[in-house]
Amino acid sequence: MSNSDVTFTNTPSSSSSDCATQSPTVASTNITLNQLSTLTRDQKVSVTGVLTVGQKEPKQVTKRNGENGMVKEDCVIEDASGNAIIHIWDELINKLQNYKASSLKNLSVKNYSGNTMLGTTASTTFDEVETELKEPKGPDLLQNTDKKVIIQDFKFVEKLNIYFQCQIKSCSKKIPYNITANIITCSSCGATQKTKSSKKAMSARLCADVGGTETWFTAFTDVLQSLTNNNKESNLTSDQISEGLLSVSRECNDDCGCNIKLHQTHCEV
Repeated sequence: MSNSDVTFTNTPSSSSSDCATQSPTVASTNITLNQLSTLTRDQKVSVTGVLTVGQKEPKQVTKRNGENGMVKEDCVIEDASGNAIIHIWDELINKLQNYKASSLKNLSVKNYSGNTMLGTTASTTFDEVETELKEPKGPDLLQNTDKKVIIQDFKFVEKLNIYFQCQIKSCSKKIPYNITANIITCSSCGATQKTKSSKKAMSARLCADVGGTETWFTAFTDVLQSLTNNNKESNLTSDQISEGLLSVSRECNDDCGCNIKLHQTHCEV
């Protein structure tokens, strides 16, 4: 029997790409902003509120996938129940309008330094809506982002963390601090690197008495190095760093040359 004697019916099969486009997306949860603190990190949510966009220029950052992106961080969203910081990414920076009420779907819940905020994602969509707030606080909230206070000394040092950073730009994850090893391996991407050429980083939570209230600050590498009297020693232990931070008010003087805002009397937070 020849091929011409048989009629074949062409039935398209489901390719892997078809499956990817047809796979169900995770539905976002509709919330009001007073619920934000109860949500989990990376949870997808939808919210309706009025946006206030600050005057700072968007900054370019390298995303986790290694691609470059733009983010605008000085933005606030408000509804009748509360407000939250929202980071707006890429194309949406020029699409979302200042002081306009919008219904935003598929936002991501973020947590940074103990503060819960929102961020747009690649799947975020929005529609302008007719919603008004009687007394929008957005402009005042943005103006009060940087507060100036006098720090006499630090009462507590908490969550002090010393680590190396993976030198693969698309990874940049933390690697445990081990100065006795010649080679260290990133548990995230598997890349190995020389310990002596690895970038050291630090973070810590610092508590100070501000106006009779215990106030916590998060400090990172450059701030911690400056607060410990610009100590050039690269192998300080966590106990030595803590001691330096707790004695910073005794060591600070007008000639310290610090360019941060955490020193006593002549510098501010």
